[in-house]
Amino acid sequence: MAARVTVKTCAAFADPALPGLTAALDLPRVESMLRGARNANGQPFAVTGVELVAHKPGQRCVLRYTLKPLDGTLRAQQTLIAKLYNRRRLAARVFDVMLALWRRPFNGRSFRIPEPLGHNAELGILFQEDVRGRDLRELLGTPQADTALRLTAAWLRQLHHAPPSENLRDCIPRHEIEKAHSWSDALIRANAHWRTQIEFLVERLTGQSWIGEPIPRVPIHRDFYYAHVLIAGCQLIVLDFDTLALGDSLFDLGHFWGHLVARASADQSALYTPDAQTFLSAYGVERDSRAFARIASYAALTCLKLAFTLCQRKLPELWTKGELLLKQADRFLQSVTSDQ
Repeated sequence: MAARVTVKTCAAFADPALPGLTAALDLPRVESMLRGARNANGQPFAVTGVELVAHKPGQRCVLRYTLKPLDGTLRAQQTLIAKLYNRRRLAARVFDVMLALWRRPFNGRSFRIPEPLGHNAELGILFQEDVRGRDLRELLGTPQADTALRLTAAWLRQLHHAPPSENLRDCIPRHEIEKAHSWSDALIRANAHWRTQIEFLVERLTGQSWIGEPIPRVPIHRDFYYAHVLIAGCQLIVLDFDTLALGDSLFDLGHFWGHLVARASADQSALYTPDAQTFLSAYGVERDSRAFARIASYAALTCLKLAFTLCQRKLPELWTKGELLLKQADRFLQSVTSDQ
């Protein structure tokens, strides 16, 4: 069977910042690398195809390989995922933290992560299981949303109670909040009319009294939102552990909440939506708790980050969606003031 390379953009396959890209497209070489993968079991197979799944130019890309068994002992066709990083050391670090989570507690019947299969430190390539399921955002607004959100909160709570890996770096709340300064500068350059609104927002965000307080550090995802949550039968699977760190558990809650509100339509004024209420309550946070101010502040930061992302990608919806995101960030901070 002839090998195939399916691309969405040819530029993705000529990214000089990804040191492992040439090797990753050399299918015989990939076969050789995969023979040492954790679940290969010595069974012969051929890598018959590769397709581009995602690409962030200059930083990383995701490929999906098709594998064909040569001895008839495996199912007719298998796929697996490779992630390529511009910083080669990330492949080994992410593999190690995923393996620690896979061994305990995320390889069970209910809560899972993709199984890490191997890595090539020299080339900056991570191999992992290709998991499939329904994206959580497909379930939001449906009768299944309540159960899915409760399971999502339970998965996250389990992560926050997991033993920390040796390779996790520190994520200091003050440093996360202070990213608002650089994001705001970029947004103001994109639209000078936002200056007063953004500067006032950032002043309130970075001036929160809790920022300097000592906060327990636990394993946190740092990019936890509905697109990284899959529902596959009775299993809930979470993706993407590139940014896993030790930090404030409430960061993940605020990040998820900010994304829930950001996806809402412009005419929806409520922050504490039924979906948000279900998720936060299932995790164990009540609106009148002291933690609520931190969560809302992180949600405001998330809205600002999403506006910055639109600006960086030069997406046409920057002006309308960006304006809405800034208003949502402002409303999150107003909720902090009203609850204190």
